Amino acid sequence: MNAHTGGSRGRPRLATLCVVALLLVAGCGAATGPDDAGATTNTTREATAATVAADALPPGVSRDGVTNATRLLETHRQASLGTPGRTLTATNATLGGRTLQTETTTTATANLSRVRYDSRATGDLGDDQRSRRTVLYANATNVTQRVTVDGEVRLSNVRARSEAFELALTGFATASNPLRGLLSRGDYRLTNVTRTGGGRVYTLRADSYGGGQLVAAENVTSYAATVRVTDAGVVVSARERIEGRETAAFGSYQFRYRFQPGAVTPEPVDDDARTRG
Repeated sequence: MNAHTGGSRGRPRLATLCVVALLLVAGCGAATGPDDAGATTNTTREATAATVAADALPPGVSRDGVTNATRLLETHRQASLGTPGRTLTATNATLGGRTLQTETTTTATANLSRVRYDSRATGDLGDDQRSRRTVLYANATNVTQRVTVDGEVRLSNVRARSEAFELALTGFATASNPLRGLLSRGDYRLTNVTRTGGGRVYTLRADSYGGGQLVAAENVTSYAATVRVTDAGVVVSARERIEGRETAAFGSYQFRYRFQPGAVTPEPVDDDARTRG
């Protein structure tokens, strides 16, 4: 198998950096245009939070809101891994005058037997970089990866599907890293219950920032987040907005997520992906 990296020098370092980056941002890229987290289609309002039976609520959720974020996230992770579909996320951040936008789509079959991850980042990415695209395709044994920076291919190879890649692909398909942060930062309350299809969807909202590593609480001027969870514990959509003080290095952060269950066919990385930026 031939690998093109624009030169042999630095190839091992680039491959290592790519895996490290996958682990750091697993699931944190994101996708084109997730719907608003509060939007529903073909749904009917069924109950208020006060009238929902406690044993009908998703794991980690009570009538008061999110009581165990770790349990909720693990339930979501396990349930969504067994469900084929698309995971879409998008971020828009301003940090000390720098802006950064990411859009990612992860398409995965049940239990991640095949996965395609396609992430685009634009803005001030550091090192004079303005755009970066990362495309991966994984089957049961191998992972093909292409990284293009400002229109130039920086990495193109095929690697064995190692434990490191497995962890990264799991993160991409479930968006577990950004959802973990979102669930830890807000003080969520259960605000709505709707019936859709054969199940229920629970809407949780937060309007106060509880702190976190992303930004210090004293620098936050406004906060709003919405999470929608099925009765099986799958997070189907989420939205978060954080606004910071003008005098702080942190400016703003917006995150959107949506999971679209359904039959999918992840496409291998084609030759065009090597050159499209």
